[in-house]
Amino acid sequence: MYDRSYWDAYLMARHHVSLVIGVVLMAVVLLSILTGRTLVKFQRIVSRADDPKMFWESVVVDFLLGLVFLGLYFYTAN
Repeated sequence: MYDRSYWDAYLMARHHVSLVIGVVLMAVVLLSILTGRTLVKFQRIVSRADDPKMFWESVVVDFLLGLVFLGLYFYTAN
């Protein structure tokens, strides 16, 4: 169906990008929690006091994406 070695080689050659994206997303989560403000869908800034549901949804999504990218980095690291 597809050549697995191609995708493995692709991920291995670019695994450092996954680390950078994962670290940036985790930093965004930490800063969002500490400041109480976060960027939602690249449109506006939401405060934890004004809209707590939207704030926590955005923080959780960023956290999960950060975990996925860090997991991908550790999966491809040798």
